[in-house]
Amino acid sequence: HVDEGENPIVTALREMKEEIGLLADESALEFWSVQRESKIFGNIRDNEFVYVYLLKHEELLDISTLQTSDVQEIKFISINEAEQEFRQNANYVPHVYWLEIFEKVRQKLGLRI
Repeated sequence: HVDEGENPIVTALREMKEEIGLLADESALEFWSVQRESKIFGNIRDNEFVYVYLLKHEELLDISTLQTSDVQEIKFISINEAEQEFRQNANYVPHVYWLEIFEKVRQKLGLRI
C-alpha cells in the first residue's frame, strides 16, 4: 500500500524490496495500467487503486529474503502456466484485471495463446 507522501513508483520499489528482497531502479519499471477496485464489507466500502508495472528481471532472487507474512512462494513459470494456475487455484486473490495483464504480457513477449 502507498504510504503517506509516497508515489506509486516509490511504493512499488519499496514493496519489491520488502517482500521479495529485489532491488530495482525506477527506470526498470514500465507502467502498464491503473485498476480501480471497490469492495463492500458490511456497511464499509473499500476503494483501491492498483498500479500495474512490468519489471524485466533476469537475475536469480535470494528467496531467503522473502517476507513470509505476504509472500508464500516464488516460482518461475510460463505466462500460460501462470494463467492456468490463476484460473484453477482458489488461493489467489481473484482480481479480474489479471486476465488482461496475462494478455498484455503475451503481446509484449510476442507470444500466442
